[in-house]
Amino acid sequence: MASKLQERIFVENFLSHLGPDYVIAEERESPDFIISKGDERSGLEVAQVFRDQSPHGSPTKARESRHVQYLNRLASKYYSCDGLPLLVKANISGPPERDIGAVVDRLKVERLPSTWGKSRFEMGCSTFHLMALPAEAGSYQRWICINNSVGWRGAMVSKDIQPLIDEKTSKLSSYRKAIARV
Repeated sequence: MASKLQERIFVENFLSHLGPDYVIAEERESPDFIISKGDERSGLEVAQVFRDQSPHGSPTKARESRHVQYLNRLASKYYSCDGLPLLVKANISGPPERDIGAVVDRLKVERLPSTWGKSRFEMGCSTFHLMALPAEAGSYQRWICINNSVGWRGAMVSKDIQPLIDEKTSKLSSYRKAIARV
């Protein structure tokens, strides 16, 4: 899962479907959350499903991870070079540009001077959508790869999720050290 914040958003949405009595009692790891309904407490583990999941991992998940790492490096370099506050949403359709310095230079040129101003440019296999943020945003680094996890192309079937269920099942005894019901 990309982040604890993203996990929490998914869990809160899940709990809203169970009813108003269910709440997050504790945010943790292994299991990810303890949820409660009155005195009843349960552990909840959050997982992201990739159709190409195998015992050796998922090529899609690995690619998404590389995209996130690239944008994190790019944001760090941009702000270390005195870049002004910026939100970047990138569509990375192939290998990202290797020369991060060149991308940073282009980001600085293409960022509009007016707050909330939007611009866009292409470089290599990537399209960058920019929004100039106000000075108060500081070094805003939650840059997004918009072609990561954009949705399903068909119905989920048990073979799509069974490997993940098997992996999480193997960890139940560890989860149960924190809480009996998982």
